[in-house]
Amino acid sequence: MSGEIREQGVRVGFSLEDILTHATGALAHVNQKAGPRIGKYRVNLNDIATVGVAAIERAISEADVIVIDELGPMELNSKAFIKAVQDAIVAPKHLLGTIHKRASHALVIEIKSNPTFQIVEVTSDNRDSIPTFVAEKILS
Repeated sequence: MSGEIREQGVRVGFSLEDILTHATGALAHVNQKAGPRIGKYRVNLNDIATVGVAAIERAISEADVIVIDELGPMELNSKAFIKAVQDAIVAPKHLLGTIHKRASHALVIEIKSNPTFQIVEVTSDNRDSIPTFVAEKILS
């Protein structure tokens, strides 16, 4: 799960959080010294591995449902993250994820072209019904 990092009302980066352990890290930040650049941000590959990848791996082994928010350009710069998502895809568990609308990475293309996955675009018309839809899918 990720969110914005703001300083004096200005977005300076994005955070990530393991919703089980509440471990947090920086996904990307304007002051990050190393890592791939996405716009004005540099991606923090270390925190993706220690928080994001660890959360996915823990979910694969311990959870009934694996939740990944999100598959986006920043996260997909991490080979460890890509491997963890690939492991989650083949795990015998429910997988719920979000995909950045403009993501064009090979992994995203693979997921979108896999007929076993149901891709639902969230719109202003359907966003309120999505939680019920997801719950019904998981429980059926």
